[in-house]
Amino acid sequence: MKIIYWNIRGLRRTKATDKIRSLVYTFGPSLLWLAEPKISVRKDTIKKLRLSGMKHLVIHNSSESGGSLITGVHATSLAVDKRFLWDKMLEINNQDKPWLVIGDFNAVLSIEEKKGGRSPLKMAMLEFNKCIQICGLIQAPKTGLEFSWCNNRAGAKRIVCNLDRAFYNIKWLDLYPSWGYKVGPRGLSDHGVLYGADASIPKPLNVPLRAFKVWMEHEGFVKLVEDYWQNKKLKKVEDAVLKAALDSDRIPEDIALLDKLVTTRGEQELLNHQNNEMVKQKSRVKWMK
Repeated sequence: MKIIYWNIRGLRRTKATDKIRSLVYTFGPSLLWLAEPKISVRKDTIKKLRLSGMKHLVIHNSSESGGSLITGVHATSLAVDKRFLWDKMLEINNQDKPWLVIGDFNAVLSIEEKKGGRSPLKMAMLEFNKCIQICGLIQAPKTGLEFSWCNNRAGAKRIVCNLDRAFYNIKWLDLYPSWGYKVGPRGLSDHGVLYGADASIPKPLNVPLRAFKVWMEHEGFVKLVEDYWQNKKLKKVEDAVLKAALDSDRIPEDIALLDKLVTTRGEQELLNHQNNEMVKQKSRVKWMK
């Protein structure tokens, strides 16, 4: 099952909606969780987002139907207020179903999960760990960024934390034994996107490349090639941003590494803008036809 979780910090921006459409088009999730959209959700809200291939349906935590449970979390920042969340998780755990918990917990499990700023509160870490242990939840395998959140400051004031994550229980693991998630680069939001899915089987490296003349005679062949190369460019620049973010997060106070990250993000933003303009133009041409 493919799932995207993102604390987007505002959905009114055109860049944010364009990014959401790009994520859905590229990743093809079964579920999309958006935290902090900062808009009033109406019946036509999801329809206006124009998310290709997705149903116009809002799912919330009070829904108890279905054989599996997926809980999207956006926790408060105050430790005392988070106790309500821990209690609700204990209640959900009593349903004894395959269960995935994914989202922004606004808490860390250990001091190693935060760099910069004040040390995390010990009591807050203990309560978080206790809830996870009682519920029998397992940290899902993770790739990508080590720290999902950043305060977007520079030098000695820069702080990075691992706030967004995914857990599951044994029954979920039995259903999806290779399920894991990736923390994507931060950019539009101070939180990275979480991409969750079953691990795919890698393509053999020794598969020969064959081209047939009949392919080039097909009317959609040129467009297919153009889309492929554009997607390859986007993937390449995304990998570059991820590497720059990893380097910067290891030494948050290093200004040179931060400058490199900012430059790489600028290149990614320019390429994303060009890609979105191409998609819009193609959409207009199709509508006119």
